[in-house]
Amino acid sequence: MNSSIDAIRDASTRLTVFLANYNHGKFLAAAIEGLLCQTVTPMEIWLADDASTDESRDIIARYAARHSVIKPVLLPENRGVVANMANFLADTDAEYVCFAASDDLVMPDMIEQSLRLLLRHPEAGLCSSLCRLMDENDHDLGPFRSFVPPSENGFVSPEMAARLLMQFDSWVMGNTTVYKRNALRAVGGFDPSLHSFTDGFATRAITLTHGAVFVEKELAYWRQMDSGLSSTTNTDPDRVHQIADRAMVLMSTTHCGIFPPAYGERWRHRWFYGAVTSCLHGQAGDPWPAIDAILSPASAVDRAMIALSRRTGMAGKLLFKLYAIFRLRALDALLCLSPIKLRSSARRRIIASRYKNSSP
Repeated sequence: MNSSIDAIRDASTRLTVFLANYNHGKFLAAAIEGLLCQTVTPMEIWLADDASTDESRDIIARYAARHSVIKPVLLPENRGVVANMANFLADTDAEYVCFAASDDLVMPDMIEQSLRLLLRHPEAGLCSSLCRLMDENDHDLGPFRSFVPPSENGFVSPEMAARLLMQFDSWVMGNTTVYKRNALRAVGGFDPSLHSFTDGFATRAITLTHGAVFVEKELAYWRQMDSGLSSTTNTDPDRVHQIADRAMVLMSTTHCGIFPPAYGERWRHRWFYGAVTSCLHGQAGDPWPAIDAILSPASAVDRAMIALSRRTGMAGKLLFKLYAIFRLRALDALLCLSPIKLRSSARRRIIASRYKNSSP
C-alpha cells in the first residue's frame, strides 16, 4: 500500500491516542505538547484523568479549551490505569490506537513513522520502536538497551516473533507502540488481572498472531522513577507472583494456540529475574525480604546466597545478581549460539543488555 505522506495523514485521522494521567501535573503539559506537536495529527487525544488531586485538571482544562482534538475524560474516582485503558479500548471505534503516559514523552514523528510502516505492512498488528530513558528531572539517561529484531523491510512475521520470544523475549516497548485496534481486541485487549504486564502480554500475543513492524529509531522517552507502575509492581512479591500465575494460566488455556509450548516457563523465569533485579536496584529499604519472597519457595542455596550477599553491601548485590542469572537465566546464557542471523550491532546490544533490564 502507498505510504506517502498523504496516505499517512489520512491514516492519522483514524488514529486515537489515549493519554492516562494520575497526579502527574508536573509532567503533564510536556506529555500533551509532545502529542500536539506530531508531524501528523491524530483524530483525537483522549485525556483521562483518574481523579487527580494535584493541578492536573486545571492543565487539562486549559489545553482542551485551546485544542479541539483533546477529549477530556475526568473520572470521579480512581479506577487505575489498566481499567481505564480497557474501557477506552471497548469504547473507541478508531482503526489505530496508541496509549501514552503522562510522565513519558513522544518524539514529533512517532505517529508518522509508525503509520508509515503499518500502511506498508497491513497484515501487522502493531508497530513499535526503540526508546530513550530520562529521569524525574528531565535528564537524558541514554538509550534503553534493547535489541533490533531481524525483519523483512521492517516486518517481523509471527514465525520469527516466536523464535525471538523464545531466545530473547519481547522487543516491544509499550510507550512506542501503535496498535491496530482489531488486533488488540482479538487477543483479549488489556486484562486487568495482569496489572503492569497487561500490555506486555497483549503485545506478545499480537506479534505471535499477526506479526509486527518495527522502526529502528528512538521515538519516545520512558521516564524511570521508583514510583512508576513497573517499579512498584516488580518490588511487590505478592503482585509479582499474582501476575506470573495469571499469565501462565492464560498462556496454557485461552492462548495456548498462540504461545510456543515452552515459552511460558521461560518467560516466568525471566519475569522473576526482572523482579529480583528491580529490588536490587531500588534506592531505599532492605531488598532482601522481598527477594526471598519473590524466589518463594526459596531453596537452601537461595537463602544461603541471600544471607551472604546481605552482609557484603554493594558487592553483595552484584554477587546476587550474578547468582540470579545462573538461577533464573541459565538457558538465556546460550544466546551467543543463536542460529538467528542478527546484525553485529544488534547482537552486541543484546549481549550487553540482556541481564541489565527485565523484558518489556
